[in-house]
This record gives sequence, C-alpha cells and structure tokens, in this order.
Amino acid sequence: MSPEACRALVRAGAPEEEARAAAATAPALDNVATKTEIAELRADMYLRLWLMAVGIVTATAALVKLVP
Repeated sequence: MSPEACRALVRAGAPEEEARAAAATAPALDNVATKTEIAELRADMYLRLWLMAVGIVTATAALVKLVP
C-alpha cells in the first residue's frame, strides 16, 4: 500500500498505527486466492482424480485378464 493510501486511511478516520499496519501487510495480500480460483482448482483436481481412477481400474482389469 502506498503512503498516499496510508494517508487516505488516516483521513478516513483510521488510527495512524492501524493505517501503517495495513500498509505493511497489503503487499502480502497479492498472493491470496479468490473463492473462484479455489473453486476452479478444486474442480480441476476432482477431474484429474476421476481420470486417474478410471486409468487404475482399466489397468487393473487388463492385468486381471492377462494374468492366468
């Protein structure tokens, strides 16, 4: 958060100490995932899990037929 944003927080009524704390922690918030991003990742993981399960079942069925 820029010094201008810190001053804007103070002008809006935030205590100076809180405005400084917000300015110090704001850069760390750039790496926070949104709910939508988490939902997309979760859907992708479930898809990959199902594809792996299908592959395992298919490989197992093939091995059962090959091994006497």
